[in-house]
Amino acid sequence: MQALNGSNSKKGLAMRPLHHLVSIFPGVALSCAVALGGYGIAYGVQRLTGQTLVDALVWCIVLGTAVNSLFDVPAKMRDGIHFCAKIILDVAIVLLGASISLSQIAGNGFGLIGAVMLVVCCALSCSYLIGRGLGLPHPLALLVACGNSICGNSAIMAAAPVIGADSDDVASSIAFTAVLGIVVVLMLPLAVYFTGMNTLQYGMLAGMTVYAVPQV
Repeated sequence: MQALNGSNSKKGLAMRPLHHLVSIFPGVALSCAVALGGYGIAYGVQRLTGQTLVDALVWCIVLGTAVNSLFDVPAKMRDGIHFCAKIILDVAIVLLGASISLSQIAGNGFGLIGAVMLVVCCALSCSYLIGRGLGLPHPLALLVACGNSICGNSAIMAAAPVIGADSDDVASSIAFTAVLGIVVVLMLPLAVYFTGMNTLQYGMLAGMTVYAVPQV
């Protein structure tokens, strides 16, 4: 009897990974469908206009928000969605950072690296203080600061679970940084006219002030 119980226990342990995969599959499938839809919209816009006006990640977020708002997402999909929002996103951010080699960083000059670090630190501090001064709650002010100072939506999504921000704070901060990013993109060309910067100087300014690659 004891041997039989031991055998059943081992079988139960062996089935746990399979059960976990089955439980997250519906949510992962929905997340993949939303991601493909967002990239499809971005590709369609790029084909129609010849420009990448809005990053594919933004379309994915907008599409995901629309699906969640317009449809009653089944409870069985929650585990998979949570898995994608936590584990998959964290792994993707790590891989993105790992794709940049030290030689590439050093090749751009350590002075530029120091300038970027200084700008990010100052922008984080100033953005957070301005947000708090305007009455924003701590999580929202911090998310807006991360979005504007680091890398936009990816930074917001990475910081949100760390500080315990809710979905409303995430959506609000993404919308705010998107609008501010558009304003900066429209205003930056004026800097060339009024300051007489060359293309290298303008590129450095754009790279340090505009968070999204397509906008840069």
